Amino acid sequence: METHQNLISALCLCVLASVTNANTQTQNDLKLLKKYLFTTNSYNKFIRPVVDQSSTLLISLSFKLVGIESFNDFGQNLTTSGYLTLKWTDQHLAWTSATYGQISSILVPQENVWLPDIAVENGLQSLRILGDSSTQVTISNSGAVTWEPYSVFITKCSVDVTFWPFDSHTCNIKFVVWTYDESEVNLTLTGGNGFQQSNFQENGEWTVDSMSYSSDYSTDKSSIGFTIKFSRRPYFYITNIIVPTVLISLTCSFAFLVPISSKEKTKYAITVFLTYIIFINIIGKSLPENGDKACFLMDFLLVVLLITGLVLIVTLATQRIGFRNPVRKVPKWGYRFVKFVLRQRCVCCRKMDRVTNDGQDVYEGEWTQIIGPWLDCDWKEFADALDFVNFFFFLILILGIDIGALYLAVYKIAIY
Repeated sequence: METHQNLISALCLCVLASVTNANTQTQNDLKLLKKYLFTTNSYNKFIRPVVDQSSTLLISLSFKLVGIESFNDFGQNLTTSGYLTLKWTDQHLAWTSATYGQISSILVPQENVWLPDIAVENGLQSLRILGDSSTQVTISNSGAVTWEPYSVFITKCSVDVTFWPFDSHTCNIKFVVWTYDESEVNLTLTGGNGFQQSNFQENGEWTVDSMSYSSDYSTDKSSIGFTIKFSRRPYFYITNIIVPTVLISLTCSFAFLVPISSKEKTKYAITVFLTYIIFINIIGKSLPENGDKACFLMDFLLVVLLITGLVLIVTLATQRIGFRNPVRKVPKWGYRFVKFVLRQRCVCCRKMDRVTNDGQDVYEGEWTQIIGPWLDCDWKEFADALDFVNFFFFLILILGIDIGALYLAVYKIAIY
């Protein structure tokens, strides 16, 4: 029994020793490999990684969009974040894996190897190398190098806020090889359109509609551009700006339904006007500040402001008319106006006890058919008639503006 236990213990020790030896060998091989690549071979990261310096180095490129960080309509720039995946073959970094413990790939800091000087051509930041000292590149035994630098890109973008908040924008991120010409370093796409969305994070304000790529052959520099089409999520602005504006615009016309004799009539019109002024001040920070193209919604807000102001002025004027001195009679055209309005309302201006018309009596309780020189109409009734007309005029005007604005918004959504 003791013999069996000793045998098992010996076998365990042998296995443990072999594993330890294997690990030590791998670490040593890795050190030897890095020494061979970067010291023995006198690797120079400033030399283009091809043996024949007259040949073209092909670099495959893809862009992993992580998210839209922000969009500045005033500064006309887009901020995005993402990874670039670049692959090329460095002929100076190849080795035989069997010689170094079957090591097939290694990781080294990006600052130790040759890197293409990729820059964002339409960027607003100073020219800098992508990635940082913590970024590492993967090198395989065939010399294939994979570099995946992460960066935040701030690019110039044309802004059109005409249909804000139903606006959509198309922005480009153009990557170019800054120093080498196309005969020395040439960028190609890694399958498809070069875009990858596996790591994409949705933005609360923006949604990406489509992405595409394009190559620019107009210069001697190799470049690839990625186009992002995105649109704003309008729900927040609909509920917090558009709907309140429509409701305020509709309520202002109801000032004409308050009786002329009521002191609340003027108070109501002033309250609606001041409420709208305060509302505009509150939402002002949410409105686009771009001055190149006028925002349709801002025009809409301005029109509503003018209408509420006009309603206030007309309300004050009609109330003043209603309290004019009764000694001063309503002119004949005023009689005709009141007569027209009363016909529309199907009521008479005044019931008369008894009026004779061509020998026929019209008694109390009958609708007055005779509205002419005998019509007795005071300023208060004239002001009431004005209010009746003003109510429907402003209500129809506001409804027309609101429906027109809604039509343009739906049309914008439909075509885009």
